[in-house]
Amino acid sequence: MASTEGDIPTARAQLVGRELTGDPATFDRTASDVITIAEERASVTVERREAGGVRVRVTTEPVEEQLSVDLGSETVEVTRHPKGHEIDAVPEPREEGDLLIVPVVEERAVVVTKLFLTEEIHIRRSRTTETVAVPVTLRRQHAVVEQLDPGQPDAGPLGRAGDLDHGR
Repeated sequence: MASTEGDIPTARAQLVGRELTGDPATFDRTASDVITIAEERASVTVERREAGGVRVRVTTEPVEEQLSVDLGSETVEVTRHPKGHEIDAVPEPREEGDLLIVPVVEERAVVVTKLFLTEEIHIRRSRTTETVAVPVTLRRQHAVVEQLDPGQPDAGPLGRAGDLDHGR
C-alpha cells in the first residue's frame, strides 16, 4: 500500500496583552490610569497527516486473436524421359535451373559390355506460399487502483491473496 499524505492546515490563536499609557490629563479620572487592550493574533501552520492510501493490483487475462502467418510448401513433379543410347561413363546428376536431372543406367550384355542411358528422371521444384489465420492466446494486464481510507488495514504490497496471478 502506498500512503498518501496531505497538507492539513491548522490555526492557532494567541492572546497578546498591551498596555497604553499616556498623559494622565487626557484620561477619564473615573477609569483606571492604565487601559489594557486585548488583541488576538492568528497564525496558520501546516502539519502533515496520513490521509489514506491506494492499492494497485495488476490482473492478467487471456485474449484470443487471429494472426496472419505465411506458410511455405514445396511440391515436386517427377517425369520419366526414356533415352536408350549408349554412353561411355555414368553421368552425374545435374541441375538446370529449377530442374534436377538424375540419370538411370544399365549394363547390357553384348559381345562386349556397353553402357546405355535408359532414361532420365526430371524433378522440378515449385514453391507456393499462402497466408493462413492461426489462433494464438495473448495475455494482457490491467491495473486496478483502489483508494484506501485512513486506518483501513492493508493486505500487503500484493493485495489480498489471489489478486495477482503472476502471469498465469
